[in-house]
Amino acid sequence: MTEGRRKLTVAAPTEESDVRFFSTGSTLLDLALGGGWAHDRVINLVGDRSTGKTLLAVEACINFAQLPKARARYGEAESAFDQAYFYQMGLPRTVTFPDEPLLTVQDFYADVEKFIKTKSGSGPLLYVLDSLDSLSDVEELENDMGAPSFGHKAKLMAQFFRRLITPMKTAHCTLMIVSQLHDKIGVVFGEKKARSGGLALGYFNSQEVWLAETGKAKRTVLGHERVVGIDVRARVKKNKVGIPFREVPLSLLFNYGIDDEESLLNWLHALKLPFAQLGLADERVVRQELYRLRAARDYAAISVFRNSLITVVRQYWQRIEQELRPEVQKYERAS
Repeated sequence: MTEGRRKLTVAAPTEESDVRFFSTGSTLLDLALGGGWAHDRVINLVGDRSTGKTLLAVEACINFAQLPKARARYGEAESAFDQAYFYQMGLPRTVTFPDEPLLTVQDFYADVEKFIKTKSGSGPLLYVLDSLDSLSDVEELENDMGAPSFGHKAKLMAQFFRRLITPMKTAHCTLMIVSQLHDKIGVVFGEKKARSGGLALGYFNSQEVWLAETGKAKRTVLGHERVVGIDVRARVKKNKVGIPFREVPLSLLFNYGIDDEESLLNWLHALKLPFAQLGLADERVVRQELYRLRAARDYAAISVFRNSLITVVRQYWQRIEQELRPEVQKYERAS
């Protein structure tokens, strides 16, 4: 069900902001973030196991690599990354990987420092760490098994940001850190999940997106039903370059990535408005048309179909956001 490489759309800076963005691979997530992943910032992608964190990180690399003179590096620390699988999905072979395995926070620091110092040309940089939870530290590795290690990683991450946040910004390097969720023991009220890295990661990141599985996509072939993807809720928990706390549904397909069209249709369905009122045909007819175009591998028609959906979704997203704005400005300028 491959549709070929899509043209990257980069949001232009507005009068209010000079922040530049690159696409997440999802129209809805781009809208929820205010334009996409922000350049030259720290991004934190958080979620339980098997919620598509690595897939979103890979799509970030795919879209970022389409920028002029861009260089991306994928720091995989879980020893579970299948390069052949993601090359088949579209990961460019220009994306580099660390020469040595990343075992500790110190290894991570050294590799990022090397990456930004060997910057060639004037293009932007993207470094992905997948994942922070897989990293140990030198002190922990030197201690006996079972020795206390609480707080070591948090202190090192605070030092990491203090030392590298300015050099990364100077080198136009975006840092995306993937984090696993774990339960807070004994917590009854408030947030019952947390991610490692201490307070520094939460302080220095500009965008923080939490992922949660909401269901599984299944298909039946020759009488056998199998899971072909997952449905995920993406919640923008922090956003310094846009409005936070926006949630969107994402459909993720194995061997493919984010199913943009299906995600858009699910969001329109959640509006609970008749599709005719949205300027579209009946929802069942619309979905059947999408499946027909995909079966025929009519990529040009699929592109037209997707653009028509994007136009409708953007219109209603902006309408909702506009109506949520305060009716008056507190510091309204005199005319």
